[in-house]
Amino acid sequence: MIRPPTVNLIKISLYGNASNFAATVFRKVATVLSLFIPVDPTDLRIVIIPLAGVPHRHPSFPRTKIPITIQQRYTRLAEKVPLSLNRRTRLGVDKSAAVEQDLEGTLVQELHPAMMINRKRADLVRDQRQNQFPHGTGIQGVFYEFNKDRALHISQRYIHSFSAQPDDGHVIVTINPQLAPLALEAMWIMVDTTFAVVHGKTNEWKLLVWLNNVDKRTVIGRIWSTRATRDAFVLAFSPSSNLLGAIGDSEGAQAQGLADVIILCQMNRDSPGMHFDNILMLIWKTCLVHFTRGVLVSYPWLLVSLNRYLSHMNKRYWDLTPNDTNPIEGSHAEDNQIKPTNHTIFVVFYTAEVRCSAKEQDAQNARIIQEMISSGVLQNPNNSLQSRIKSQAQRKARA
Repeated sequence: MIRPPTVNLIKISLYGNASNFAATVFRKVATVLSLFIPVDPTDLRIVIIPLAGVPHRHPSFPRTKIPITIQQRYTRLAEKVPLSLNRRTRLGVDKSAAVEQDLEGTLVQELHPAMMINRKRADLVRDQRQNQFPHGTGIQGVFYEFNKDRALHISQRYIHSFSAQPDDGHVIVTINPQLAPLALEAMWIMVDTTFAVVHGKTNEWKLLVWLNNVDKRTVIGRIWSTRATRDAFVLAFSPSSNLLGAIGDSEGAQAQGLADVIILCQMNRDSPGMHFDNILMLIWKTCLVHFTRGVLVSYPWLLVSLNRYLSHMNKRYWDLTPNDTNPIEGSHAEDNQIKPTNHTIFVVFYTAEVRCSAKEQDAQNARIIQEMISSGVLQNPNNSLQSRIKSQAQRKARA
């Protein structure tokens, strides 16, 4: 655009030799260019007008459009980056060891000049994610999968309940259908919350049982909730079981939620008018380790749940159930080694491509337990209650 008339311009005409700077080869052409330069030396604008009717050429424009073949190749490379590790981003793909191996040392920026533009690579990765997960990898994606599961037979479902809360919260129950019946064979349940798995406000609340026939602790259910209230825990318990007792940490809401379910489902037929505090005195044990760390709340059943002689629980049941939640704490540590942490809820527990997702992990545990039952060969032959008591006695004797 030529400056307004108030700006003085100097005309410079060029004749003869023109150069092709892209190839650094000089050619003699009959080009005539008129260059208009402002008088002000600080004004760096310039107007170039070629002589009408005389052929001329321009420097080659940068190749900023990515060919479709390169786009497709980069998309395939992006699919090699595990989504569960939250690394399927432009930088994650660029620095991925799998991508580097596939390219045999070539950088993604060297696939085509246009691939040098960061924004274009980021757009390709974003489009790939949206095509693979059109409903996203957050709570909307989980709700979409829940509706898909509802169309299946109950023996094929993984998400069994999705309860939306008025404050935009949620309580989601996921259970592997092969693991669910094991709750009926368990001697006790252990419950605890782990906070590192899902990014944001959602926490994973595990239900762990001890299976006597295979001497193995097993997580049979997972509750994904934005709340740790008494009402939320009511949604997590089942109305039928043959358990001796339940063990948890000093978080009172989960214990009270269990008692509320017992009353709501009329499981206390022998004592229909019993208060929930009295119910907990019969079935609940609080982890001694958590208690020694300091308990800032007081419940009528708390001290009773810590002391064998004060508890209303059958003394044989008390002796057969753990005094702490170490088994479930150990499962948290084990899960964190193989399962992603601090990621979106869909990625953590439901993404089909993720071998370490909660869904895949639960499915593998179900297959392992079935193999132990059918073969009679246990993962840890020294893990029975008798073996552990014997080992404890031996350690004490050596000490």
